[in-house]
Amino acid sequence: MSSETGPDATSYAVLAFLTGENGCDRVRDLLLAEARQTGVNRAILSGLPIRRAPNDFEQVIAAARLKAEYPLSYADCILVATAVREGQSSLTGDPEFKCVESVVPIDCLETSR
Repeated sequence: MSSETGPDATSYAVLAFLTGENGCDRVRDLLLAEARQTGVNRAILSGLPIRRAPNDFEQVIAAARLKAEYPLSYADCILVATAVREGQSSLTGDPEFKCVESVVPIDCLETSR
């Protein structure tokens, strides 16, 4: 989930939404706001306002540099590098993202973890 105004969501945030975990209301509200903004009104996953963010070689290298410096998975580093490039925050409930708060704004979900 990424837009010109909304955060990039981690898989954690999307799974919280899909499974009804703590923070799901916040993700739902963001998805609905994005749907209203973009005119999307389907409620099935394929209709959610999720935008592909293509990654080129420079993006892959940026993520690799993050991986070398921070204890995140490479997939999470791709998300952080994409959020930096897009000028977005990262929406997550994963406490591991605290280590990159100096790199990208972290938009935290309330969680029970």
